[in-house]
Amino acid sequence: EGYQHTVTDSIYVREEFRRQHIGYELLSFLAEEAQKLGYHSVVAFIARENLASIRLHEKVGFLYRGELKEVGFKFGKWVDVCLYQKMLEGGEGR
Repeated sequence: EGYQHTVTDSIYVREEFRRQHIGYELLSFLAEEAQKLGYHSVVAFIARENLASIRLHEKVGFLYRGELKEVGFKFGKWVDVCLYQKMLEGGEGR
């Protein structure tokens, strides 16, 4: 209940559809819908090595909030995860 006003995002774009602004359109739409639904913020957990996703989130207005060491395990190795957040205007809960 204490976190009901915050949502997380996950967007995956198939390789053959990348670099066509699809990720930007999807993430922008997701943030707009979250705002319309009354959420206060959106958070994203992004593998530090995923620079494309980091740049995408920054382009949509997400801010870097910190890093968690070795909390993900991908492709046979531990990865650090960056925390990004976008505050939504007028989001006052559902």
